[in-house]
Amino acid sequence: MDIYSGVESNDSLISVLKKWYPKPPRKFSSKLVNEVHQIVINANSRDLYEILLNTSYFNNVLWPFFHQDITSNHIELLVCTILYDIEQGYSKLMDIVLTNGETFQVLFERLLNITISPCQLSNLRLHKNILLFLNQLVTFRLSHPVVKKSLNGLFSITTWSNLHEYQTLLKKNDLEKEFNLRQAIIEDCENKSAKSYLILKQRWAYTVLTNYMSSITEGEMIKHSEFINYLESLMQTIISCVSQLPIRNYFNSLLKGMQFLSCFYSVDENNHRRLLEFVKVLKNFVFYPISDFTGEEYLEGTKYQENFYELQKIIFERFSGVQQEKINDFILVPSVYNYSPKKLEEFLSNFDLEDLVVIANKLQIIDHISNEFKNTDFIKNAIANEVFTPEYNVKGLSQLVNGYSEADIIDEFNDIYSNESLFQPIPLPQIHNTQYLCLGDYIIREVLNLTADIKRLANNHICQVLDRLKLSLDQQNNLRIKGTSKYFSKLESLNVFDKSTAELTISANKDWLDSIKQNDYILLIQLIKPNKYSSRQRMVKYGLNMVRFKKVIELSGKNKQKNILIEWNESVQLENRFNYVIRLPAETSSLDRLKVIGNDVDVANITLPEYLTDLFLGIDKPTAAHFKSQHDRPYKLKIDCLNASQLKYELEIENNSKRRKVNDNQVSADPPYILKFDEDADKVAVKSIIGDKSTYQLSDDQALCIIPSVSTGVTIIDTPQNSDGHLLQAVIYNLQLNFPKERTLFLCPNEIYLDRFEIELTTFLKVYADPVKYNDKLDKLFNTLKLKLEQVETLSEFVGLKDMGFGQTCDNALLLFPKIKQAWENFLHTVKNDRLQITKYPFKDYFKIELGESLESDMQKIVVSYKTITQVFQDIQNLAPLVKFQNKKGELIKFLIRKYCQYLLVTPETLISQKVYQTKFDSIVCIGENIPQFNWFLPMVNNAYLRRVVVLGDFSRSNKSRWRFLGVPSIKLRKVSSRQEFLQYYNYEYNNELISVYNGAAANGGFEKTHQIIPVDVESNESVSVNEAEYSVALYQYMRLLGYPAPEISIIAMNAHQKVLIEEVLNAKCGKGESSDSSHFKFGWPTVELDDCCNPNSYLIISSFGRKYPKLQCLNAATSGLYIVGNYSQNSFPRKNLTVVNGEMYNKLIKRDSKHLYEIVGYDHLRQYVDQMTTMRMSTAK
Repeated sequence: MDIYSGVESNDSLISVLKKWYPKPPRKFSSKLVNEVHQIVINANSRDLYEILLNTSYFNNVLWPFFHQDITSNHIELLVCTILYDIEQGYSKLMDIVLTNGETFQVLFERLLNITISPCQLSNLRLHKNILLFLNQLVTFRLSHPVVKKSLNGLFSITTWSNLHEYQTLLKKNDLEKEFNLRQAIIEDCENKSAKSYLILKQRWAYTVLTNYMSSITEGEMIKHSEFINYLESLMQTIISCVSQLPIRNYFNSLLKGMQFLSCFYSVDENNHRRLLEFVKVLKNFVFYPISDFTGEEYLEGTKYQENFYELQKIIFERFSGVQQEKINDFILVPSVYNYSPKKLEEFLSNFDLEDLVVIANKLQIIDHISNEFKNTDFIKNAIANEVFTPEYNVKGLSQLVNGYSEADIIDEFNDIYSNESLFQPIPLPQIHNTQYLCLGDYIIREVLNLTADIKRLANNHICQVLDRLKLSLDQQNNLRIKGTSKYFSKLESLNVFDKSTAELTISANKDWLDSIKQNDYILLIQLIKPNKYSSRQRMVKYGLNMVRFKKVIELSGKNKQKNILIEWNESVQLENRFNYVIRLPAETSSLDRLKVIGNDVDVANITLPEYLTDLFLGIDKPTAAHFKSQHDRPYKLKIDCLNASQLKYELEIENNSKRRKVNDNQVSADPPYILKFDEDADKVAVKSIIGDKSTYQLSDDQALCIIPSVSTGVTIIDTPQNSDGHLLQAVIYNLQLNFPKERTLFLCPNEIYLDRFEIELTTFLKVYADPVKYNDKLDKLFNTLKLKLEQVETLSEFVGLKDMGFGQTCDNALLLFPKIKQAWENFLHTVKNDRLQITKYPFKDYFKIELGESLESDMQKIVVSYKTITQVFQDIQNLAPLVKFQNKKGELIKFLIRKYCQYLLVTPETLISQKVYQTKFDSIVCIGENIPQFNWFLPMVNNAYLRRVVVLGDFSRSNKSRWRFLGVPSIKLRKVSSRQEFLQYYNYEYNNELISVYNGAAANGGFEKTHQIIPVDVESNESVSVNEAEYSVALYQYMRLLGYPAPEISIIAMNAHQKVLIEEVLNAKCGKGESSDSSHFKFGWPTVELDDCCNPNSYLIISSFGRKYPKLQCLNAATSGLYIVGNYSQNSFPRKNLTVVNGEMYNKLIKRDSKHLYEIVGYDHLRQYVDQMTTMRMSTAK
């Protein structure tokens, strides 16, 4: 069956598939559920969950037959299938569940009832999976109305009623009235079932936490790995709740009242590092310097300093004279920063339980602790938590990376961050898509996420490089390196100049050395003989003894040897220990982002534009940043790129368009228009204005995006890949039309998108990291300036100043404008007195315009021509500063970025590397939902000028988008330029809303099929597929020989290793140049990309080897051709050998019959066919 090919099958599961697929069962069978549960849950295999998804087990069995009394096995399968669907980057099953609010409430109640029961080894796995499901609700789905209703009461003020002496907590915070109102809802509920549900919610959090604390303090359960997995899931859920203001308010007070963090005193650091990492993160949020009830921030550390002084005061007053020497040592400590939790624990050990209770009572932290936990160790821990600040902070960020060693990159990463098991909490500290406590909290979380990313990048990279080296021991028991890696090099010498700098001498190939740049990071490593008896896996497998991250300060030398000056900062002498160097791959943006946060973003002083702050934090209504909610939005706009019929709007339209005749004497209202918004009358007046009409054409639904995009506030446009039309160009055009002096930043997903995007604007700049890529832009600017000066020289003739040198320099040219303006004013004065004089327009011959038809027609031509003249002088004035930097390329590029160009198109990398974020912008347009959140946030920081934010992204397929998480209203675009037959493979991800407007050829020239799977033999036990790489390149060559343009073809790989292999094959088979000229034909290169960040293109060749799951992310990126090479499994995808059509070329089809079809079997056959075509092509050219 095609359903399970491509994944590891299971005979037991396959044998029962027919019971629900393809036809769903007529009646429910608990036996079937238990049978599948036994197979799937115990196997803990992603492949089996993939089979369940492909066979619609959730849609045909789990959800249709769900009811209140369903078995726990049914519940576990249902929850795990949803979690798997989310784990793959989608959440369609969660969408289905949330569609029926009543059924979801039944499910939610069952989940609460299950998890409130005491922990036992037999139910821990089920509890863990349910908690991870609940965690998804309080992160990604918090804004959903059904979820809001379900969570209502679960973390509310009524949960305080479970605390010992909770009345004092209410009185302290003046919340008695609010508590009584909420409690009355429960007590006055007459429906027994509903009341029972409300009481369950009220008691759930406290009971689950108490059960957890008891299990921890008793110490027996923590010895089992199942319990640790459960603990981590619960901790992740608690962290998600306490890190968001809407849930945090009362829940955090519950945690503090219970002294929840004090129960971890008995956890062994050596055996449970990952669990204690959760504890550190939780402590950061529980004691975050912000008021739970007002949201008001206070200076970090101040509260803890005051608590420390209070503790000293209590000790002095209560215990003075007892153990006087130890008392004096403590009360003389100048501040909390001169002490440590360990010292405090040792000091408090001098007191018995009765004394500790007195101290805790004075600190007001014991009132609500259950008697079960009033023991010595628990209370000591509670006192320490009240005194010492959280351990997470953002101080010294610029030094973080330079301090990383093998313990941070390899050992700690493997212990804490790496977790390949199914359905585990997000590796800490990466907490994504929750609401933030404040802007400073956002930055802190971003730093922690980035540091984890850096460790992950370095860890994976080191392991991949060392795996390729094939390390072993020779007969003399010496280390032997058989393999090679382009990232690996031997270290010739390392000399330390002073404590802060050192110089490396490296001998390597030219490509290796050329790849190292100033400010890059490299990895110094020490390889010794592997030791199979070591406790460290890195020593057992690789003999990897030491690792250090180092920053490159300066480069010198040439050819095959280079000297590299690096930052050192090592406290011990290690220079003789390192023997090899590993350079990092190109994806080092995380390091750049970390550096920016550390150096440029002041965590204590962050501001966003007023309309954006609360929205970003997630504490305002989703519509708060909508343009209609802004008091300072423009009420007069010029709109182009759309016809009068497309001026649809939510408000009433008054069409007062100026009527003008067109060639066929029909009266029409033409763009551009001026729109006047009447806020009080809720109307929009529309009027045509004189001006050049744009050439950009928009569909009706795209037309709805223009008015919001040029107004004030946030506009979200949910658009799939390959959306038709010129929406982005139209947005730029209308921004320029309305705000000609404003600056706009366009943040695009990658450099491929950057290269492809084109718009004809002099002040538009693509920002690259490589200075060479600016050459064409600079040449174009100076050629434009030369042309403008020539135009000025010509214009001087029409005011009687010929051969006066006005066209020689910019300064001279600008001196002519007053003369031009005077001639224009004289002409207007003359026409005012005598309209017949209109034919004597002084610049009539310059524009070669004919006058004398009608006054209105003549005046329109004259106004347009004079605007063109004024624009010439405006362009010269704008271009004049460039002349000063003509011979200083670096300064010229900086000037273009920071001063001259109004429209900058950047990638996430160049936004940071070229310091574009330091420039102030009036508008930010973010293209693509997968751009890192920090990148679109950064240019908004402390930018009071920012008027509007426009986001275009494929949000329907993304579960990661913050805009979707916040529930911000979006404008949906659903027309795509892909073939109709392509939509069947991904339209379900858009609720089947996509509409094809494809207008290309019915078939692809030379191909029998427009899309298909081409089977290719896969090598066994290989990390890459040479067969697929060679076949993909040969297929690309075949397309080029038929005339397909190289820029319209992309080859997609599933992983970085396969991508590199494809590029190596391309280099060997196709060279570098490109030409379609028959006499000088060259293949050139297609675009080579990874599946998860693929850009739209006409034709995709997909190398499917190495895909982690059968789902491909890139299917919706192709418009005309989709050819999957390999053993990819898709039910309805045509799967057959490549069949070509003889006699056809690109865009040249014939009337096909069987004699034109020719089947090609395997790579060798295709290679022979392509080589023959190439020979014929070259011989024809001769």
